[in-house]
Amino acid sequence: NQLTELPDLSKCVSLEYLYCSCNNLTELPAGLPQCVSLQYLNCYNNQLTELPDLSKCVSLKELYCSCNELTELPDLSKCVSLKKISCSCNRLTELPDLRQCVSLKKLDCSGNQLTELTDLRPCVSLKDLYCSYNQLTELPDLRPCVSLKDLYCRYNRLTEEPKVPPGVTVYK
Repeated sequence: NQLTELPDLSKCVSLEYLYCSCNNLTELPAGLPQCVSLQYLNCYNNQLTELPDLSKCVSLKELYCSCNELTELPDLSKCVSLKKISCSCNRLTELPDLRQCVSLKKLDCSGNQLTELTDLRPCVSLKDLYCSYNQLTELPDLRPCVSLKDLYCRYNRLTEEPKVPPGVTVYK
């Protein structure tokens, strides 16, 4: 579609899935934070410059907000059920604290302006980390991420080898 706005969702407290990708949205509805049952938010490929507060969306499992114009992500520390975050191809200079997201399995933050990654040590379920095409000079110690299988860290400014668990495939 070519939607430029969505209706107010503040009364949709049982809303579980919101797919609004590939539109011309510049903002998401103000009522979205009231959607406490929201599990899946896909707003990829729009013109969003910010996301609303998602702290009440404690059931959120997947967040896809790639290909927008985001300069930051909201606080996700209360979204402890998050399994996938895809925020690639934005203008992010930092990621929020993800230490509470212990169920996180996939993080794709490639194609941004990140100079460092958040502490991911508590994310022991993390399987795939995509952080290519940033300005990273180092990566955090990923050895506690014992489920990690693939690390994509090409096209950064890394000065030392990533610290990863044995058996991880590193694409650098």
